[in-house]
Amino acid sequence: RAYLARYLPGLDVYGVSSVGPLVEVRPPAPPFTPTQVEAQVGPLQLARHSLERDPFGLPLHHLTLVWHVPAPITRDLEIHLRLLAPDGTTAWEARPTRPVAGYSATPSWHAGQTLADYHALRWPDWLPPGRYTLQVGVADRFASPDAWAELGTLQVRGRKLAPLPQRMSACYGGSVWLTGAELPGEVWAAAPLALDLAWWPPRAGTVQVRWRQASAVVLTATVDAPAWTRRRVRLTAPEAAGRYQLEIARLDADGQPLAARCSWLAAPADACPLGEITVGPSNAGLADFDDRIVLTAASLDAHDVPAGGQLAVHLTWRGLRPMEQDYTVFVQVLGADGQLYGQVDSWPVQGARPTHGWQVGETIRDDYRFFLHPDTPPGEYRVIVGWYLLADMHRLPLLDRQGRVVGDAYSLGTFVLP
Repeated sequence: RAYLARYLPGLDVYGVSSVGPLVEVRPPAPPFTPTQVEAQVGPLQLARHSLERDPFGLPLHHLTLVWHVPAPITRDLEIHLRLLAPDGTTAWEARPTRPVAGYSATPSWHAGQTLADYHALRWPDWLPPGRYTLQVGVADRFASPDAWAELGTLQVRGRKLAPLPQRMSACYGGSVWLTGAELPGEVWAAAPLALDLAWWPPRAGTVQVRWRQASAVVLTATVDAPAWTRRRVRLTAPEAAGRYQLEIARLDADGQPLAARCSWLAAPADACPLGEITVGPSNAGLADFDDRIVLTAASLDAHDVPAGGQLAVHLTWRGLRPMEQDYTVFVQVLGADGQLYGQVDSWPVQGARPTHGWQVGETIRDDYRFFLHPDTPPGEYRVIVGWYLLADMHRLPLLDRQGRVVGDAYSLGTFVLP
């Protein structure tokens, strides 16, 4: 048996399927029609599925979807998974991926084919414990499902959480402590952003977030704080560019701020500072990857490159927020046939500047030189760049200025091979 360690373009036409978290290369089984299916999910049939809690107590579940293909598929579909809270709202949604851990594309599937599609569902720290309904949907790339199918319910358990990067000791009302926070250093004007807060003890209430510029509060947002130690707050940045101080208050039952002490010996206040965020032009660039990294400048040197020749790519990055993980840069050369004709994957600056060591706002110059395949035929080629996490091969999404996902790679340009 053969298993894939990394994605190889075009290999899925020979047949790939999940065996737990592994991806096995094997010819498709003979076509057949199942006597019954669990659900019709877009043009796919869900023949069966299994959902298991991690046996070692990790904060994840193991999901395997067994898809049946009733007819040929021309659309490039992605799998969407989400959790619904008891009130019917979306509590969490996974990043959409192509099936079989991204190693297979639906246009390569054959009518009558059945294949297994494994997903490791890792629960973020900010997801409160409780019982949720798991749903699956399919949609074209960078689109949303028209309908969802239920896969049952599952229990997310409480657990000990690692501290957030920004340690705090702010006390509200003499009884509730804000112990940590994580916020981006730069955002687009009027764009959405996520703010993580850690509280102790876990007590329900109402939180008010304020955007202050100079001495004036220019924007406020009020959200509920559930009885859980970690809370993700989703905000919208101000429309005007500039440098803002973010503050946070907790409100009482009448909507009035509780008295707060922002540090051990500080005088009472009605809100405590979280940090500064730059909004607008300072975050302008060519491409925004998941509000974590922005590509500020890029150039491609492919003049008179022959088959097997060397390309030079020059990139400039800026970090938008602290990163605990080390993301990998990929630069790829794609032909009109969609095949890969050259590639380099590396931590930035030849591995010398992993992203966990970047400072917010720091500029990183990152140059690459790599070779085309010797048998690259004449024609026009496109060069793309992006980021992924090696642990799960998931790419960072490419966002527009409204925070919408528009892709997972940025096109640096094209060149013609004579």
